[in-house]
Amino acid sequence: MGPWSNTTSGRLALGYSWCRPTRTQYGFRNRELGLRGWLAPAGWNGGLPPISLLALVGALVPLFVKRRLVHEKRERQRESAAAYSAENQE
Repeated sequence: MGPWSNTTSGRLALGYSWCRPTRTQYGFRNRELGLRGWLAPAGWNGGLPPISLLALVGALVPLFVKRRLVHEKRERQRESAAAYSAENQE
């Protein structure tokens, strides 16, 4: 019969070994490749940085900028509230 045998429901069935992911597909080896590749500019194809590095930077930079802007706005509000309360106490 083989791995493509019909099941009772009429669909084709694959054997477990045919669809099981291998260690190199989802294992520790691929997790290390991204960081190693990011830290080695000499290995970048055509001198261009990896797309995953660009995506990470593109996601983190706006978050840090927004955090800084919110922090500065809150500081200005605290300063103006302190100045207003100092004016009204006199």
